[in-house]
Amino acid sequence: MNISINTAYTMCPFGDFIDENIFIRYNQKYNVHAYLRQFENRNTWFMGGGLSLVDYQISSKFNTTVAAHLWNQPQSLDFNTTKSQFGGSGDILFKYIVLEHKSHNSMSLDLGLNYKTYGFLPEEVYLKEHFGARLGVTINLIQK
Repeated sequence: MNISINTAYTMCPFGDFIDENIFIRYNQKYNVHAYLRQFENRNTWFMGGGLSLVDYQISSKFNTTVAAHLWNQPQSLDFNTTKSQFGGSGDILFKYIVLEHKSHNSMSLDLGLNYKTYGFLPEEVYLKEHFGARLGVTINLIQK
């Protein structure tokens, strides 16, 4: 089992936030990421958090990542309010492995689906309620 812990600080549309992350790898099969997040506007703190199962191998050609995020943020993302608004997001990503080499280099075709309520989520373009799909290619160049 491998465990890694870190913290992060970032600005956001209504102020800033602090993350406490824990990454757990168990049996080379399970990669779990959990985090707590404290949002802050002018004078008020709001809580959030999330949990992800990362790159879970379904078969020799398919991997998936599943994530859930919950938050309490300033109402209307207002810098000055003390009122809060609850929200959340769910993500699922499917990866089809096209090429894989013994050195762990790989290339995959990716399909991601996401639903989120109104609110701020890092790396998400939309602040409003949104359902989206993403297509992409991932290239891993890892030397072991």
